[in-house]
Amino acid sequence: MSYIKDTIYGFVIGDAMGVPIEFKSRESLSNSPITTMTGYGTYFYIPEGVWSDDTSMTLATLDSIAKCNGKIDYKDIIERFTNWVKHAEYTATNEVFDIGITTKYALRKYMEENEEPTKCGGTKIGDNGNGSLMRMLPIALYCHYKKTNDKETLEIVKNASSLTHAHEQSIMGCYIYVKYILNLLTTKDKIKSYEMIKKLDYNIFKEETKKVYSRIIEKNISEENINDIKSNGYIVYTLEAVLWTILNTSTYDEAIIRSINLGEDTDTIGAITGSIAGLIYGYDKINKEWINKLKNKELLNNIINNFETTIKWKDKNMNKKRIILIILILLSIISMIFIYNDDFIYKNKILKITKIENIKEEISTNDLGIKEKYITKKITGIITNTKDKGKKETIEYEESTSSVVTDKYKVNDKVFISDKNITGLKRDFYICLMLIIFILSLFIVGEINGILSISSVIINSIIFYIGLLLYFKGINLLFLCVIESVIFSIISIYIAGGINKKTNAAIISTIITSLFVLLLTIIVVKFTNYKGINFNELSFLTVPLEHIIIPELFIGILGACMDVSMTISSSIKELIDKNPKINKRSLIKSSKEIGKDIMSTMSNVLFFTYICSELPLFILALRNGFSFTNFISTNFSLEISRFLVGSIGIILAIPVSTYVSIKLFKRSTKWI
Repeated sequence: MSYIKDTIYGFVIGDAMGVPIEFKSRESLSNSPITTMTGYGTYFYIPEGVWSDDTSMTLATLDSIAKCNGKIDYKDIIERFTNWVKHAEYTATNEVFDIGITTKYALRKYMEENEEPTKCGGTKIGDNGNGSLMRMLPIALYCHYKKTNDKETLEIVKNASSLTHAHEQSIMGCYIYVKYILNLLTTKDKIKSYEMIKKLDYNIFKEETKKVYSRIIEKNISEENINDIKSNGYIVYTLEAVLWTILNTSTYDEAIIRSINLGEDTDTIGAITGSIAGLIYGYDKINKEWINKLKNKELLNNIINNFETTIKWKDKNMNKKRIILIILILLSIISMIFIYNDDFIYKNKILKITKIENIKEEISTNDLGIKEKYITKKITGIITNTKDKGKKETIEYEESTSSVVTDKYKVNDKVFISDKNITGLKRDFYICLMLIIFILSLFIVGEINGILSISSVIINSIIFYIGLLLYFKGINLLFLCVIESVIFSIISIYIAGGINKKTNAAIISTIITSLFVLLLTIIVVKFTNYKGINFNELSFLTVPLEHIIIPELFIGILGACMDVSMTISSSIKELIDKNPKINKRSLIKSSKEIGKDIMSTMSNVLFFTYICSELPLFILALRNGFSFTNFISTNFSLEISRFLVGSIGIILAIPVSTYVSIKLFKRSTKWI
């Protein structure tokens, strides 16, 4: 990845070359041109080899992407900009100088008004300086690494520019520059890359915006006379000067010397020209004397190395994911092949159906006048296991059209047989297929965390089974469920989100909410003495109902409480991360809005889950003459109770998780 060092060093050298002569006129420079690195010029206290705000903000952006694990976090970027202004971070000599007016205003807006990072940039026509263009190089490198398409690139450029410069002219100029860098990284040809720039679709921009860039995107900027090339801080003129210089020079040194001697905004034009020239000609072609004079190369090298390491790690990580996915697919194929042919591990005879014939049909009518067709079929197949393997077998089988008490079979199905009767379908292949789809979906969507979620289910299942064994040993089931709920919450949430304040808040909230709902359930049940609930489905148990029903209701609310608590704690953490100065009232208000959104959907999840568990019985009852109200009162009252208890848990989890999260995340901050 030497191209990163090529372009970054090219940028910084160009910046440092331009700093001493910034604001000097072209006329004065034509009389006394600069051909080497100097110092103590415009900024009389700044020695040679020192970079300006251009490099500081570029390094801040580059460092942010590296520290955010190869992702763009606009809040983190603007926070690093403020650290540069306040604490002289990312500077060559701990001196902050030459901050643009629009940039200064945008950073003040963020620091003093708590504005969203991408809404801080100036939007007036006068806010179209080159302050965002000069820091777009890391954005171009990021887009190259991410292989973004034009639409994605434009969106990223728009957001990145809008941190300080949000006018459409600034965004379009940054987009042209970023696309030129991306083209160079692909083609290695400056002429071809420029022609590709002219062919881009700019229709998303207004006509008046496209018009100001017409000399770049419609004409050939390289053919313009030098006297028609302006070099002040206006973004359009800066970009024209850079491209004109690049297209009319043939070495790095020539490009830098030509660009800075255009005068005016020499540091920015030199830096942006250097970024392109460094990419074209390489680090080895940069003047070694200039490199040696550069200050604080240790900081520069550290940030470049960190960025390169992050990208390499991400690429390596992506390769690992692809390898894991391929391994999972191969294992899935092997598993399916094995399970389809695993008949030898079964003791019962398995028949692979080769032919199905209808023998007779008859229609039966029940007492309610409902008709049902029954078909007697002759099924022929080959036995695939036991000592009779390979023998042909013929079985008569009666099939009903409703399939309430019988299965429907087709050719190539495998069925278990005993004494000339089919005892059931061999379903392991279909179960394996569903399990494979589930695991692959988890990995594709959730990556490693998705796979880990399976482990939490397995671990929780084992713990649940151990709890049942302890119950049979005489330990109180409700006590066991309370202990298990704590363990379930800790394991599930820590595996899903790691060990941090966010997951701690979710665990505490889940436990508090669940215990509170449990207490409420016990009070209601004791007060009503279980009246209003029909326990027909539990009538076969030989233990007191209170030993079962309260633990059942308690366990039933756990998953929903975990989901809501995790959502609220994650949301509050994100709000605080984006705006550390956010006050308690705003957090509570935001949490309420989030709670409103998830409250109804989560309650509906519970409702439909419980309905589905009784749906076959519900349909069967209605089909056989039961009234809707009669069925609900006699068979569905327990499901309704489960739903109501779970919904109460969901509702209570919202304020509980809000309070706990705010307390954990903001406990050391004074609320304003």
